[in-house]
Amino acid sequence: MRVLHISCDARVGGVESFLITLARNKAIDPTSSHDFAFTVEGPAIDAIRLAGAHVHCLGTASYKQPGALRLARRRLNEACRQNKYDVAVYHNDPTLVAAFADVLFRRKVKTVRYFHNETNSRSRIERLVRHIYTRFLYLSVFNSRFLLQCMPDANGRVVYYPVDRQIVLTDEKRNEIRERFATSSQDPLVVQVCRMMERKGHPRLLRALAALKSLRWTCWIVGGPQTEKQIPYFETVRRLARELGIDDRVRFLGTRSDVPELLAAADIFCHPNTYPPEPFGIAFVEALQAGLPVVTSAMGGALEIVSEQCGFLVPPEDDIALTGALQRLLTQDSLRRQMSECARERGEAFTASVQIPLLNAALKTALSSN
Repeated sequence: MRVLHISCDARVGGVESFLITLARNKAIDPTSSHDFAFTVEGPAIDAIRLAGAHVHCLGTASYKQPGALRLARRRLNEACRQNKYDVAVYHNDPTLVAAFADVLFRRKVKTVRYFHNETNSRSRIERLVRHIYTRFLYLSVFNSRFLLQCMPDANGRVVYYPVDRQIVLTDEKRNEIRERFATSSQDPLVVQVCRMMERKGHPRLLRALAALKSLRWTCWIVGGPQTEKQIPYFETVRRLARELGIDDRVRFLGTRSDVPELLAAADIFCHPNTYPPEPFGIAFVEALQAGLPVVTSAMGGALEIVSEQCGFLVPPEDDIALTGALQRLLTQDSLRRQMSECARERGEAFTASVQIPLLNAALKTALSSN
């Protein structure tokens, strides 16, 4: 089975990490191959190519630019003609479904839509896409049971993201990484890894840590603004750290390509997201695989990933409960070690070797559809 993944986002984020993992692990299931097509440029393309996968650059697929859209359609048509794809998977933007549905249909490519976030069913483009479904779309895949329940679909399948196993560091290497960011090997290290978006809950984490000033800890915020719109929020978070008097203990590391090493050097992962909930959360899985107890909000996909044996699921927007969970992990070394062991075991359920065959099995059902 030859699969083509089509996306309109090539920045560094959860969906792109998922696609990069597919590219890196092509040997897991030799019965299927995965190629990729993007309508934009971005760092994810370089990472996928570095993994040895084939990437098609289609160019802009916007109805506001008819000439560019026609060119993108021609490029997709040529890619399908040359490579004889069996299945195409749309990621993210419903505009892609509307733009390319008839091209793929004429090339006899079965189409699947992988849902990563809840969609606005009232939007004009989603209403248009619903009319396309009955003729062109053979399967819908959701990244969690939570998301499926948000958007009921009679032909829906849940397939979790495959996540590469995280690395384990020697104490020497771990301390070396900490020193790089002026972090003591003796301090419990709290880390948050995510995009700079308000719903990720950075202010909640900083306020909770500020309430625990009397304890030893250092915090790494991994992730920086990737768009102009994210810059004001990023500056607001940095200003809050200063106002709370903890800026000397909080390190803003920016967007990084060495996240596995940073997680392996940490002790606790905290991602106190706010509404809307995270549909899945690759960062939770990466943290668990790195042996980090996870502290997060009890909603969305986190409920399917984090258990009470490997972390704390606190009521959404309950800052007192969040502070209490962090306090227990910062002060109880035995609890932290116990949860760390359970975290690694729990993270195994989401490894690429487990989830990629499940994804391929789901996509093969589209081939048998009429």
